[in-house]
Amino acid sequence: MQTNILEAYPSVDLRVYVVWLPILRKDSLSSATVSQALMPDDRVIHLWNDDRSIGLWFKQNVTPEYRGKVLWDAYLLYDERAKWVKIPEPLVGWGRTVIGQSKKLKQYLYILFGE
Repeated sequence: MQTNILEAYPSVDLRVYVVWLPILRKDSLSSATVSQALMPDDRVIHLWNDDRSIGLWFKQNVTPEYRGKVLWDAYLLYDERAKWVKIPEPLVGWGRTVIGQSKKLKQYLYILFGE
């Protein structure tokens, strides 16, 4: 994400919210804090969600077609028109896993920003 997306679009007015969830046995606030160093870009806001409620809410309300119980290791892309009334919309695109779908994410960003 840092190299392929953020460094590729250094001048784009982009906001990235990274929500760290305890999904795997080794996941913890401490490991999430260490992992923040992987994305030091000033446009990134890192959050810790101990009870996974954010991943559950997005799975239920934004990506109900996802078969897992909690949405994780995913990106949700919104453009400048997005508004959050009951749910954030319109959703431009989403994908999972972030690394596995990084080419698709870059295509969306190229369409939005043309760089």
